[in-house]
Amino acid sequence: MTKKTKEGYIDVKPLYEGDKTLQIKISNPSFKGGLPIEVDVELYNRGDDKYDCLIGHFGYNFYFRTNKGMKAEKYKTFPTLLNAIKRTCKTNDFEFVDYRII
Repeated sequence: MTKKTKEGYIDVKPLYEGDKTLQIKISNPSFKGGLPIEVDVELYNRGDDKYDCLIGHFGYNFYFRTNKGMKAEKYKTFPTLLNAIKRTCKTNDFEFVDYRII
């Protein structure tokens, strides 16, 4: 299922298959002077119907998992995925700024 977003209709399947990459910008006043940083959202299919959703940055050495990422469940729609990312960022004291798909 797809939903209309600022970029049109987005399907999560290419994100799990590695055909497209989701990057987000987040900020925290006590990290990098509050300037937004770009981090990757890594969606994996680990096989046997086990999935992962990881938010992080290799260079800054931090990673967070969304709730479904911890439970090895798959996101079915992009808006649900985006809301989970926003909640996870807020839980870890980061403010969600923007996203892009490449």
